Amino acid sequence: METNATQQEILLHTDTHFAHRKWADKDASDSANLSAREQLEKACWDGLVKELIPELDITLKENRKLWLWQIHETHSFLALDFYEVPGPMESHTSIDPYRFMGKIKNN
Repeated sequence: METNATQQEILLHTDTHFAHRKWADKDASDSANLSAREQLEKACWDGLVKELIPELDITLKENRKLWLWQIHETHSFLALDFYEVPGPMESHTSIDPYRFMGKIKNN
């Protein structure tokens, strides 16, 4: 029987006031020389996504969790990939234009 693994993407536009805010950091000495974009990415890796955007629902039913698996940077946004279990990204269902446009171009 095939199981369905959940994947969720979040795109954070990096040319906004939101992205340039100062983020609370557990170790402020490490982030002193980081750009605003790098500070936002570090805050995401530190598990602050739910605190940054409380409206997001990045949990599953039955007390299972989605884990931040990858962040990739583009010219205008950070793409956060959350997975229930690691696996290949399904680019045909992606909201990231750099992923799904390549798929459309090949059709």
